[in-house]
Amino acid sequence: MLKRFVLLSCFVLFLFQSADAKSITFAQLTDIHYSQDGSTNSSRNVSVSKKHLYFAIMSLNKKKPAFTVFLGDQIDKSNEDNIKEFMSYTSKLKMPYYFVLGNHDAHKMSGITKEKYLEIVSNKNPYQPALKKNYVFKPNKDIVCIVLDGSANLVPSAHGYYSPEQISWLDKQLTLNKRKLVFIYQHFPLLPPHEHKSHEVIEPENYLKMLAKHKNVVLISSGHYHNEGFSVDEQGIRHISTTSLLNVPPVYDMVTVEYDKDSWKDAKGTKVEVEHIRV
Repeated sequence: MLKRFVLLSCFVLFLFQSADAKSITFAQLTDIHYSQDGSTNSSRNVSVSKKHLYFAIMSLNKKKPAFTVFLGDQIDKSNEDNIKEFMSYTSKLKMPYYFVLGNHDAHKMSGITKEKYLEIVSNKNPYQPALKKNYVFKPNKDIVCIVLDGSANLVPSAHGYYSPEQISWLDKQLTLNKRKLVFIYQHFPLLPPHEHKSHEVIEPENYLKMLAKHKNVVLISSGHYHNEGFSVDEQGIRHISTTSLLNVPPVYDMVTVEYDKDSWKDAKGTKVEVEHIRV
């Protein structure tokens, strides 16, 4: 009888632990550099960017992640035709999807403004917050996702920059959501996958110093370098770099995060796995 009671107790404990364990899987794509007419790159780039995007959309609809994030440089040349045609593909996605601004997407002096870009995107994507380059979305009750724009406002630049105002805004969002797990999405990585002086973030130490105040940030996902990377900083934050979908073979990432109800107290305890999906 005692043995039966012990086994039953263990079974109840297992059920309790299983009930607390949760997971979420999302997809991230980057640097598609979609080109409608090849005005900045070769004609091969036109066909490759269209083909890779088409098959990525097909793959995503089969994989069915909770949501998808496009991490910037959706288009190669900043103009209305490119982003509108790009979104004719993404409108076929069967899950929520969100855009991060990259350095190719919108810059006033040689393309459309950020305001115009965001107007087009939010009009065609019901999930995109209207006219917001920095914004928050919540895929479930446990997780808050934050999108940051590190691209230049006027002229295109390969350098990323997160202003004091943005860092202050992010600090406020992390404080407001201190009992949630936080995923951050941006085009320019704080910890890049390899050295590239012309692509670095300007003054990343200010951003990193602010992050050190918070324990609930699980990951920061970025693109820009066209190569994959995964590193963990002193805070336990995972920095994920996704390779360009324009590369051959084309690849995007499926990211799975496993957590429990108390993970927000210290996100180091979460488990993060990245699967590279070949299109």
